[in-house]
Order: sequence, then structure tokens, then C-alpha cells
Amino acid sequence: MYFQQGIVFMNLSKKAYVYAALSIITIANYSLGTFFLPALPDICSYFNASKYAAQLSYPLVTLGASMAYLYIGVLSDSFGAKKILLIQLSQLFLSCLICYFSKNMFIFLIGIFMQGISSYYALIIRYCRVQLDFDVVQLLSILAFVGKLFVPLNALLSSYLLNFSWRYIFLLWMVISALCLVFIYFLPTKSGVTYERLSFAGYVKDFRYFFTDIRFNRYLVIMVTFASIYTVFYTLSPYIFIKDFGLTAKVYASYLFIPTAGYLIGNILTPIIKKRYGHSRCIFLSECVALGSIF
Repeated sequence: MYFQQGIVFMNLSKKAYVYAALSIITIANYSLGTFFLPALPDICSYFNASKYAAQLSYPLVTLGASMAYLYIGVLSDSFGAKKILLIQLSQLFLSCLICYFSKNMFIFLIGIFMQGISSYYALIIRYCRVQLDFDVVQLLSILAFVGKLFVPLNALLSSYLLNFSWRYIFLLWMVISALCLVFIYFLPTKSGVTYERLSFAGYVKDFRYFFTDIRFNRYLVIMVTFASIYTVFYTLSPYIFIKDFGLTAKVYASYLFIPTAGYLIGNILTPIIKKRYGHSRCIFLSECVALGSIF
């Protein structure tokens, strides 16, 4: 009896740890590339750089993330998502370290680019599907919602740290990335999982297939369109709100709750519209809303 109770307690402790670890690393991933935005004008002034150089920050994050997704999938298939998560979080720690010690805008942008390369949300999903021995699909759905809420919250926290030094923002994220590394290291993995042998020829074949598939390309264009809207907003918004409109970094950070609210409302309405009007019409309506927002 005591043995069975011990097993139940161990299973509950294991689940509680996995829930806590996944919560922290997922929330951290959602704020990559955005947590430093309120400090961007101050960083630009500190390095005496042009605003055009500073505005490269978020596009470099996006470019880095795009490059990361070219290799993290195939590497996780061969070595396991947990190992690649450790690599990605190590890169995040290094990127924050580079930004913290940067002496000019060029070095700072290198660190920001590496921050994009450290993107890892797809690896979390891969780990939960392949290497975890219990179902957390519902948890991931909740964390996707909560993680988006933390984007403006982390930006708001950065605006407060800006009262002391913009470097403190990256110091905080060095601590966050180190904490995530510890959580990932102790994540449980089930035994008996087999992985594919790493094959460059197979990778090229799959890559070619995706880019010659008409259906895939159609949805790829739609995804890129939506991503471009986010990129334009996060690229220009720090200077529009802080410099052109004369708002403080704190007020700008609080305004980031507006696009976050729109994103969350869109996620709530999408399955309802999709169920009633179908997949294609749902996407078309979303594109119309996006076009209206640009105007």
C-alpha cells in the first residue's frame, strides 16, 4: 500500500515538475524578440547609432528564427527534441550575454540575431509528442494563450528596468535562459524512443518536396503575409510611439496589450468562423481584417 502511494506521489511530482518547466520555457519563448523593444530608442542613443540600424533588431530576430526552423526539426528527429532544446537555450543565454557586453550597435545586433536563432517553440511540441510519456496537449493550448499575455508584461518589466540601465534587461534574460536550461535538463524522457538517422540527402529531398507542393506554398504565402504584419509593427512601433508620439517606454509597453488582445480575440473567433464558413473563407476573412488594419 505504501509502495503504491509512493508511486502515485512520484507520478504527481513528475507531472507538477513538467507543468512548471513547460510553463516557464514556453512563456519565455513567446517574448523572444519583443522584451527589449521599449529600450530600443535608448539603446540606439547610447551607441549613438542611427534609428535605421536600431530598427533592424526585430527583422533580424525574425530572420534568425526562420533560419533556426531550417535545422531544429531535422536535428530533433535524429537526436531528440530535449537535446536540441538545450542547444537552443544555450544560444539564448549567449545572445543575451553578447547584448549585455556589446560596445557598439553592430555587436548588439549580432546578439539580437542570435536571439532569433535560439527560437524553440516547435521543439517543445516535438518533445511533448515524442519524448514525454503522458498527454499535455491541453496544457500547451493554455500555455500558448498565457505566453502571449506575457509579451506585453515582459515589455512592461523591461520599461521599469530601463530606469536603471538597459543592460539590466539582458541580465534578467540571462537569468531566465539559465533557469530554463536547468528545467530542460531535468525534464523526463520515456525510454524506447527511436530516432531517424541524420541524412543530408533525405533533408534535401524533403526540403524540395515542400517547396514544390502547391498546397504547401499557398499556405506558406499566407503565413508569411501575417508574419510580415507583425514584423512591420514591432520594427516601427518603438520609434512611432516613443519618438514620434513622445510617449514614455512604460506607456508604450502598456500599449502592447492592444495587439495582444487582438491576437487572443482572433484565436477565439477563428475556430468559430472556420466551423461555420470553412477553412478557406476563414483565411480570406482574416486577410481582409489584416488589410484593413494596415490602412
